[in-house]
Amino acid sequence: MFYSVIVRFRAKKDIYFNYYPGESLHGMLFHMINKRDEEKVTVLHDRYNSKPFTISPILPYLKWRKGKRYLKKGKKYFFRITFLEEEWYKLFMEYFLYHPEGLKLNGVKIEVIEALTNSKQDNRCDCIEPSQLRQNSGDDRKIKFKFHSTTTFSIEDRHIIFPRADYLFNSLFSKWQEFGSEKLTVEREDFDNIYLSRYDLESTMEWFNDYPIKGFEGKCKYELSSKISSKKVKDINLLAGFAFYGGVGYKTTMGLGQVARMQN
Repeated sequence: MFYSVIVRFRAKKDIYFNYYPGESLHGMLFHMINKRDEEKVTVLHDRYNSKPFTISPILPYLKWRKGKRYLKKGKKYFFRITFLEEEWYKLFMEYFLYHPEGLKLNGVKIEVIEALTNSKQDNRCDCIEPSQLRQNSGDDRKIKFKFHSTTTFSIEDRHIIFPRADYLFNSLFSKWQEFGSEKLTVEREDFDNIYLSRYDLESTMEWFNDYPIKGFEGKCKYELSSKISSKKVKDINLLAGFAFYGGVGYKTTMGLGQVARMQN
């Protein structure tokens, strides 16, 4: 099962960030898991090639003051977190039940207003089985994406700041191989027959604790070659739908690579 959760909160006082706030959200999640199960947090840190979760930036996007991003005291914010395995979702949600005293973000207490899990509460929330995701995927040969947060691909110690189709779909393919229960017929070489046909992008850069990361945000449209069989087209559509949960590219656990399929 894949999960998408919205957490709404407010800061109890102004919170300033010297670096990209996604790093603080990442640290807060590990604190929450550790509070529920100290052994499991080690597993989460060490077991996986790709981590079984993604985290969005804090939204609405933080303003700048004194050269730093900051959360304004009393203002409502939210972030989205996705889980690709059920056990981590359960530990995350249990935290709010057993530890209602609140959380700290960048060392400062925040007040959690609500954690939303149902699409009727917010259309960015959902839970779905991989088999159901396949049924919903369709067979389009034209696929559009919107990259909601800075996205980049780490290839041989380089950051690629353009969404080549092979980089995008290889990223999704690797995560699906690790977390998706449905077997794919599509293979990596098939992604060479997907073409970027239109894009509306802007370059971006985020400052992490030790280094800056360059990337892009915006919209892209991809077209699938006639060389790709109908069965494989369905698999590629499945991966496109999976992007909402799995994210793409580098640092998806710290706010980067938030992407969702758009309607054609």
